[in-house]
Amino acid sequence: MTDRLPPFDQDAEMAVIGACLESPATSVPEISQTIPSPEVFYDLRCRSAWDIISGLNPHEVEVISLCGKIQDMDHRASGVFLSQCVNQCSSAAFLSSWLEIICGKYFLRRVIQVASLAVRDAYAATDVLEVMDAFERDVMAIRPAKRQGQSITELVRDAMAEIEDRFTRQGTISGLSTGLHDLDLECDGLHGGEIIVIAAFPSFGKTALAMNIVEHVALDCGKAVGIFSAEMSAKSLVIRCLCSRGRINLRDVRDGKLAGSDFSKLMPASSALAASKMVIDDTCGLTTSQLRQRARQMKQAHGIELLVADYAQLFASSGAENRTNEVDQVSKCFKGIAKELNIPVILLSQLTDTGNGGVRTKNAAAIEEDADGLWLLRRPKDAKDSPDDLACAMELWLKKQRNGPRNVCINLTFLKPYTRFELAPKIEREYQNPTND
Repeated sequence: MTDRLPPFDQDAEMAVIGACLESPATSVPEISQTIPSPEVFYDLRCRSAWDIISGLNPHEVEVISLCGKIQDMDHRASGVFLSQCVNQCSSAAFLSSWLEIICGKYFLRRVIQVASLAVRDAYAATDVLEVMDAFERDVMAIRPAKRQGQSITELVRDAMAEIEDRFTRQGTISGLSTGLHDLDLECDGLHGGEIIVIAAFPSFGKTALAMNIVEHVALDCGKAVGIFSAEMSAKSLVIRCLCSRGRINLRDVRDGKLAGSDFSKLMPASSALAASKMVIDDTCGLTTSQLRQRARQMKQAHGIELLVADYAQLFASSGAENRTNEVDQVSKCFKGIAKELNIPVILLSQLTDTGNGGVRTKNAAAIEEDADGLWLLRRPKDAKDSPDDLACAMELWLKKQRNGPRNVCINLTFLKPYTRFELAPKIEREYQNPTND
């Protein structure tokens, strides 16, 4: 590929510089807000001219002040070049079109650059997954994005638009609904770029709660949802969803003791689930590199708007010094996925007893620090439910929230036959802080 010139449009680049000289007050701000990098200009004379122009106040931009300042050009040569740029600019009204052309050429050059580096790394590769992960990351980074570092004017405008939007919604949530009204009100739904950790002791229902949220987002809201299930098989999760949706006793399904009326409930549930945009990956032992790669593929192929991972302690990370460090790297991996793909991520985690009456996430030090929301699922201290009861009281404590109150308790009822959580009836009751406080 070295025997060919990279894509560029010299006429369009010169016309853009000419527009700066013709009408700097309007052209310079528009160019600054549009181009992602000075490297958009392939012609080094245009790039040097833009470097100088961007450092001046618009009213200071004119040909004489630029002459002799363009890199590697004397006063006379730069004067001729700038005159050519002005002649190339037929009208500053076409500036947007010229910017679109030169930005498009720039992104094509970036594609060639990334592809060339990938070829070089592939020949010298010792770790296949590392090369593939780096290639995918670089390709994703090529895509045009919003310019980094917005001006305070833009930020204030965006903030006012958000305030007006919240006023228009009149208290309705801004994020994805969890399907639990009280929980939505406290956390304002699930938001892109955030990681929510649901932690509980084994067999306390953290998978059931997460799948209830998945069911609501995928079936009731019609959104695409991705699931990494390292604990349960995809078929088991689907059976759970069918029983939860159709209100069928899961144990009856396992024992094969279904009644005729159960099938009439299962049919609409199966139709709704089959038509949903739910993607389940139940591969065991996925590493952080594989998780990032597959999450990107889910986003590109299916447009997922929520990702659930069950659970942190069952995923792996190469090169970790110990088990705690490994789980911490898994946590940071999912935090990175949430920000890169701009989707909410629900990460399940096991709890362990600290031995002094408190609890913490198992084999992990960073999960609670990385989390934007930390939800602890536990039984009430004074719970008197029998193991044989079909429904039992549960508490979901919102121990950490970036943009909401902390130490909030959501009262839930766990319907055991359906592995389903619902809001508990509202009753007057005092709650003390959980023992892990």
